[in-house]
Amino acid sequence: MSGMVVRESYIIELEDDAVGVVVPYGSRVTFHASDARMAELEGHVFEDADEAVRAARSQLRKAA
Repeated sequence: MSGMVVRESYIIELEDDAVGVVVPYGSRVTFHASDARMAELEGHVFEDADEAVRAARSQLRKAA
């Protein structure tokens, strides 16, 4: 997904689980959690989908 500009909502899947959705917010994206382990990221605005995926991976490691 590197370098991809998100113009539509995008589901983030990690370890075969859908953990959240990024939704366009101007030139950025907003994260919406679909997994309780991602609650800390709910509503967070990221520069792009790649940044949101990195944050979700980090959050998943913390939750383990």
